[in-house]
Parts: sequence; C-alpha cells; structure tokens
Amino acid sequence: MVGELMMFAATEAVVFVATALVFSGPDPVEDEEQILREERAEEDWSWHAPARSPRLDGVAQSL
Repeated sequence: MVGELMMFAATEAVVFVATALVFSGPDPVEDEEQILREERAEEDWSWHAPARSPRLDGVAQSL
C-alpha cells in the first residue's frame, strides 16, 4: 500500500515537472516576431553602414 502510494506520488511529480517544462517555454509566435524584427534591423543597418574597404578588411584579419 505504501509502495503504491509512493509510486503514484513519484509519477505525479514527474508529470507535473514535465508539464511545467513544456508550458514554460517561449511562445513560438513571439520568437518569429523577434526574428523578423532582428532581420529588419539588420537590413536597415546595411543601408546606413559605411562602405567596407578591402584594405581595412586585411588589417582586421591580421589582428
């Protein structure tokens, strides 16, 4: 009887923790919106970014 009760309690604890982990994750819709915002920000930056110089690229690679 006590063993069955302990098994039931352990099973319920595992189910509770698994459920909490599943539902505590980020909302996929918000993640997609965040990705789109970041992509737009990168595109905006590329329009305003200074032109890259091949000479400076070589300096950066040597560092």
